[in-house]
Amino acid sequence: MREGIVLRQKGDLGTRFIEAVQDVFRAGPKKLAPDEAQALRMWAPKMLARIAEGDTEANYRRAWLLTQLLEDYFSLRGEWYLGPKESLTRLEADRPEDWAAFDRALAPAAPLEAIKALVELVIKE
Repeated sequence: MREGIVLRQKGDLGTRFIEAVQDVFRAGPKKLAPDEAQALRMWAPKMLARIAEGDTEANYRRAWLLTQLLEDYFSLRGEWYLGPKESLTRLEADRPEDWAAFDRALAPAAPLEAIKALVELVIKE
């Protein structure tokens, strides 16, 4: 809705709504509390250790970790996470080295070392 266009309205209700959404977006996301950020930074390495076990649960945790890391990347930097498509596109354009780390780790059958490198990138302070 932040890029929405009002096609029809009574008065200026739609316009005001779109402006309010844009104001919230421009203000940025709520900053993570220090304990929330610390919890995210502790969770990813624990998941990485569990992935190394190589069983079915480890494979599930691998998929979970790889899915969550993109959102955590933006949250830990105080930025909006805009879904995978827009977030990855933004990374590729603005931070190609970080995008490359995601690209390597998200590849099918990516080595554990690529995922470890991505975890380190995401959680660095």
